[in-house]
Amino acid sequence: MNKSKIVKIIISIIYVIFSAIFMLKLNSMDVIPNKYLLLVLGVIVLLNIIASACLLVKNKWLKIITVLLYLLLTIGYVIGIIYADKTNEFLDKTFTNNEIESIQIHYLLLSKKNYSDKDLYNKDIYYNSTDDHIEEALLKLNKEITANMKDLKDISKIYEKGIFFITEYTYNELQENYGINPNDYKVLKKIELEFKVEKEEIDKEKKDSYNIYLAAKDFSNNRIDLNKVITVNTKTKEILITNVNRFSYLEIEGKGKNRLSSTGYYGVQYNKKAIEQSLGIEIDYYFSVETSGFVELVDAIGGIEYCSDVAYTTTHALVLGTYDDTKGEKLHVKKGCQHLNGIETLTVARERNAFSGWITQRERNNTAIMEDILESAKKPSNITRYLKILESMEGMYKTNIPKETIQDGIKTLLNDKWSIKNQEIDGKYGTNTILFGKDRGYVYYWDKDSVKKCSKAINDLYAKTK
Repeated sequence: MNKSKIVKIIISIIYVIFSAIFMLKLNSMDVIPNKYLLLVLGVIVLLNIIASACLLVKNKWLKIITVLLYLLLTIGYVIGIIYADKTNEFLDKTFTNNEIESIQIHYLLLSKKNYSDKDLYNKDIYYNSTDDHIEEALLKLNKEITANMKDLKDISKIYEKGIFFITEYTYNELQENYGINPNDYKVLKKIELEFKVEKEEIDKEKKDSYNIYLAAKDFSNNRIDLNKVITVNTKTKEILITNVNRFSYLEIEGKGKNRLSSTGYYGVQYNKKAIEQSLGIEIDYYFSVETSGFVELVDAIGGIEYCSDVAYTTTHALVLGTYDDTKGEKLHVKKGCQHLNGIETLTVARERNAFSGWITQRERNNTAIMEDILESAKKPSNITRYLKILESMEGMYKTNIPKETIQDGIKTLLNDKWSIKNQEIDGKYGTNTILFGKDRGYVYYWDKDSVKKCSKAINDLYAKTK
């Protein structure tokens, strides 16, 4: 056998080895259904056979075909291995059950005047002693300024004072309840506190069905504006999304009654437990979404197709990170379907005042948006955006869902047709104490019959087998 033929055989063997490495890399992600893996394997084997056969034949045109085929295989292997490594890195990094979660609380020193540190000397600064971790916040503030700190028991009056010190979260609540214009106040100082919250132990065994508590935070990353229970049954290929009004007035473990939107800075576990106990269900995991990451994800998948039954103009502006709607344009949504980018999707997701159904309609819109994102993400064109999509999701959320559960979920979603249904807990609005007794505001009382109906639907799907 001459040297030329030996070299060609070695080249063929090398590409067979590369093919095996490539397939092992794809399989290591454990998110691609077997039927697609077999399809890829079949194409690779066919291309290798054709390339090897052409390589061994002495023909100018066949040699050109061989070069092109091996070039095609090389490019495919390089891209595939990069995608596989990035996917595994992403899954390992973002779906591990870390024992500790960080929670940040931001305190704001506010005034209608733009004082300097020197101007604050011996000024009266009002705070509320029932604000969480106020002692730690005051200690940090007192290291920066010298002033007279005065405890004001009535939190609803604090914004009327010359200078006041409250959590960013409480400031947002005051804006919502009393129509405070943020443009009227200056942030003189911002004190950041960070605390570690123990996570619950979770069962890492593979489950055929599970409930996920989905929480979406507002611009402060403290208040939880969206609450949903997502029930997944991998055996029956069904998903049930239960909308939970953010003003739901529930018993919060160890803290009395409050509405869900007013408890977010304690950590999502408090809302999760409150919903779990009030509905009489078992919630296995949580998934907490950050607002800015949501916008990046929608842009990364090329936007969504959103359909509306009515035409309306949003009361919120196309802005990110601020509640000041004077800083952006409003979005006009036409009746029917339209393409929305990231900031447009967020603005629609935030909207409630344009609807007679108020928050109830917003919850329905958010469910529809979730389904639209899922559909858009499945488009073949997103293969070219794959790395950008992964990048957009980093830091977008916190979760305790095990990596194996996510891998199995992606695989089954890609492999099978799923049925997605949604329901909502009916009730009525009223007013009651919020902020754990510091103030009064809108609350939502659950209807007992609706609770029973929704609870039964969740538990039935959770226990359902083929």
